[in-house]
Amino acid sequence: MTTIRVIPSLSWLNSNYSNQSQARTVTNEGVLANSSLTDYNSTGSGFTGNNQLLLFRKFQKKGRSFSANWTIAANNQDNEGINKSVNQFNGSSTSLTSGVITKDTVTGITTQTINQRNNQQTHSMTNTVNVSYTEPLSLRQTLEFHYNLSDNHNTSNRAVNDFNGLTNQYDLSNTPLSNNFVNDYVTNRGGLTWQTKRLKYTYAFGLDAQQASLNSNNLSRETTLNRTFSNLLPNALLTYNFAKSRRLRLNYRTRINAPSVNQLQPVPNNTNPLNIQQGNADLQPEYSHTISLNYNQFDAATFRNMFVFLNASRTDNKIVNSTVFNSSGAQITTPVNTSGYYTVNGSFVIGRPLKLGAQKTNLNLSTNLTYNQGMSFINNQSNQAKNWLIGQGATISSNFTEKLDLNLTGNINWQSAKYSLQPQQNTTFLNQSVTLDVYYQLPLKFTFSTNVYYNHYGGSSASYNQSYTLWNATLARQLFKQNQGEIRFQAFDLLNQNQSIVRNVTDTYTEEVKSRVLNRYFMISFVYNLRRFSAGITAPRDPFQQQNGGGQRNGGGFRRNNG
Repeated sequence: MTTIRVIPSLSWLNSNYSNQSQARTVTNEGVLANSSLTDYNSTGSGFTGNNQLLLFRKFQKKGRSFSANWTIAANNQDNEGINKSVNQFNGSSTSLTSGVITKDTVTGITTQTINQRNNQQTHSMTNTVNVSYTEPLSLRQTLEFHYNLSDNHNTSNRAVNDFNGLTNQYDLSNTPLSNNFVNDYVTNRGGLTWQTKRLKYTYAFGLDAQQASLNSNNLSRETTLNRTFSNLLPNALLTYNFAKSRRLRLNYRTRINAPSVNQLQPVPNNTNPLNIQQGNADLQPEYSHTISLNYNQFDAATFRNMFVFLNASRTDNKIVNSTVFNSSGAQITTPVNTSGYYTVNGSFVIGRPLKLGAQKTNLNLSTNLTYNQGMSFINNQSNQAKNWLIGQGATISSNFTEKLDLNLTGNINWQSAKYSLQPQQNTTFLNQSVTLDVYYQLPLKFTFSTNVYYNHYGGSSASYNQSYTLWNATLARQLFKQNQGEIRFQAFDLLNQNQSIVRNVTDTYTEEVKSRVLNRYFMISFVYNLRRFSAGITAPRDPFQQQNGGGQRNGGGFRRNNG
């Protein structure tokens, strides 16, 4: 009748990071506004831990229950970095307050030399308590009372020191870039949910009331900010079960998202001197409404299936970026609240078997659609962004024999981004890919598998209208009596064409990133599986795990096991 469960977790992290970058800003007239050469290195350590205590109690009356859940989570991080950069600006820049500033009176170039050490200590402790009591009103109706208390305590201490040429030490405190910040976010949420269960359908309605208090204490500036937010959070659920394995689910929910401590801390971060990030202590929590619809259908006699998903949401007080460019082209980005953020996404998947002689063949068609509309600010002017993503995919999978499997997949994705303030940045992308997977079981416990992946990118930038083919192959030999061991010989990127191209579309810019990746290589590996099976039963074959360095797939190889 009573269950008690304790789940602890603890992890440690040590990291080393090094980055060298070169950047420049050019005006519409082709004039160089600024340039930057940055060398940044950092080391970090920290740990995360949490403990969950769950108490669940059932009573003699059917449907009556009580549960309490207490979760403690701690996260401590300590990072130290050395930031060295040389930045040049065409003309004077009154916003430069850090580093050594010099100006060439002949060329009018202002040079900023930065040599700094920064130490960032971040600590957080979160306590969350959930209590729930369920009371049956009848055989079909239940009423649930629930309460939630959450206390999130965060501290962030950022100390920046400039290099002192007289002592050869980082002992010159940089007050404008240093800050000691404490933030507490406490929420009290309570409500009830009324649920009715029938033979074919279930529906539930709920209403919660939440009061949240945000207390921010800027110890470096000796300023405090105390705010209280009160919200009503309704929710609803409808589930309907049709005949022949068809089900419809409709869900409506609301959610509050609090700003992070980094978004609240009002101190500049000049790791990238041409794009300085700083927080905003006046941020308010986000308030989101989401409605989702799921419909799935499966016919066990014909193996036909269909899945429909639709999701729509609106967010008030959405936290977005406000970017201000100074006269030298450098930018300062600050998070602010705004409204007018909407997103809609959906997918439609249909699958059915095909009659191709004696072969077992299945066809799956998938259609995806995403639309989002957001608002950002550039030089205090609103910039509305509208993004579209439409994708179509098709997969044919066939088990020709017990020894031969074949899968063929094709995808095409069209993406568009339009901006109200900067129409010259409107972009359109097209990505096409085709994948062929083949698996064949050879005699003497040998298996052969191969994967061919073709990808084509097209868009506004001619340099990124590129295509490549990635071909991988594996020859494996199973070992031991129950095939629990395997030795593999794998060949990756046989055509030596692997590439990594990623396109990111945001509210204010479009980014194209091409990264260096590992090309053709070979690997021999031994794998041993720890498993328990009854006599005469073998393990099922694992599906392909295909990977590459492209924007749609990750770098690496693929494998397939046969028990």
